[in-house]
Amino acid sequence: MANAEIFGEFRSCLDSAVALGLLDLAQLDELQVRLAEGEEMISRYAKAGMRMVEGCSLDQELAKIKQHTQLAMVLLRENELVV
Repeated sequence: MANAEIFGEFRSCLDSAVALGLLDLAQLDELQVRLAEGEEMISRYAKAGMRMVEGCSLDQELAKIKQHTQLAMVLLRENELVV
């Protein structure tokens, strides 16, 4: 289940709790503020995770480029070409 679905389901439970008289509006407001803060923290964490993954793939690409460059330099030296 996606985070948005989970948070939506939780909000629905909060609404039900208010309807049943288990929560008053002040408690509901406080819980909704905390829920929004939690959503934002999860979003930032997910974005940071994606940046890390992208960074890892960039490092891998750079390593491949360096490897190809080194091979090309070896071939040039073997053919007595200087760059």
